[in-house]
Amino acid sequence: MPSITVPVSITLASGFSDASLRVEVLVRGQAGAVVVGSATPDASGRCALTYDTEVVRNQSAERRPLVRLRVMAGDAPLPLDGGPTVWPYDDPPQAVEVLAGVGDGPLVAVPGTISTDADGAPLPGLLVTAMLAAGRRRRQTLASVVTDEHGAFRVVYDPATLPSWAQRGQAAVSLEVTRNGTAMSVVEGPWRWEVGQEPNRADIVVDVVAPQPGGGHGDPESQVSGTVRHTDGSVIAGVTVQAVKLDLIGEQVLASATTGSDGAYQFAYDPAAASSLFVRVIGEDGRAVAASPPVNGAASPRMDVYVRDERFRGPSDFRRVHEVVAPLIESRDLAALGAHSVGFLVRRTGLHRKQVTPYLLARRQAEAIGVEPEALYGLIRTGGGARPRPPTTTTCARWPRCAHCGTTSCRCSPCCTETSRRSIC
Repeated sequence: MPSITVPVSITLASGFSDASLRVEVLVRGQAGAVVVGSATPDASGRCALTYDTEVVRNQSAERRPLVRLRVMAGDAPLPLDGGPTVWPYDDPPQAVEVLAGVGDGPLVAVPGTISTDADGAPLPGLLVTAMLAAGRRRRQTLASVVTDEHGAFRVVYDPATLPSWAQRGQAAVSLEVTRNGTAMSVVEGPWRWEVGQEPNRADIVVDVVAPQPGGGHGDPESQVSGTVRHTDGSVIAGVTVQAVKLDLIGEQVLASATTGSDGAYQFAYDPAAASSLFVRVIGEDGRAVAASPPVNGAASPRMDVYVRDERFRGPSDFRRVHEVVAPLIESRDLAALGAHSVGFLVRRTGLHRKQVTPYLLARRQAEAIGVEPEALYGLIRTGGGARPRPPTTTTCARWPRCAHCGTTSCRCSPCCTETSRRSIC
């Protein structure tokens, strides 16, 4: 039974629109809830929800995992009445009928408002993000909402879908407020709480820097910039980078950005907001995968961050060289490429001679003995194979004595090594 299909019928409570409605089936994995199937209801609220049992078993550590039904309106889950909404992955119900949007059900809903500390005026259009965290490395986004014209918001999340590390009573939820990509400091109100101890409301006050007569701010805007790379040297594109403030009560995100195709990031922040900050890289699962050392926030620091996680490892050095060199030597006789060819390729590609020479040598030897050139390239670069030298016909006087003829005046073929050379004297 590789896949299972469950008929689902949804009735929406009054006041809810069926626009952008989505039905999902989830299983709890090690890092939190994992969506294993989804469907879009038709105009009558019906759909066929299909999931793969093999995927469920692979995602869950439980011997017989349970799957859970969730109905999403945009990015927010809706409370459900009816069901069933939970069942063993291999024993589905004949059909599921639910009423969505009634009460809060098992969901956690924390309403609140955001106002300014200057005059108490409400602040519309701010992004409020509920972040789940345990320690410095475990982080996950629970929900994101935008304040309405009255500065009001409502954060909703399902505690049943929290990751296993949040079930042990050591995790907390914090609200991060940003405007136009720049974080705002919370000066008053319940912006942080332990899991299971949610407040009834989260009416918070944020610090808003008053504009100066010239149109600027009291403190000049600073820039945080850098590049995110894997420890193998390859750049990492499309990951979230956060500038994080350190203080006595924990951490607060000041600004965030996404790395470009070259792994670079840059964002502005108010240096008055933090005297010490560090940069953190967030993976797709919401967890931190790397962080920089703390630096002085009053400067405009450049912080390059290196990630060790194997999920972000880029192509090997051989592949990077191959991508730029192979098109230039296509259909060429490798034995005819000499020192001048190496110099040309170095100037044309910007690669180092210590990359181009082993690449050509590995390609040549791979053709001769019928193995993959990438393996030979690694051996040559690390000294486990033939010592890299310009792949050219040259006199033995430039190298150790020829083991084939015992002289230093013969001329040797390009595929010679120090221990065995084919003489063409």
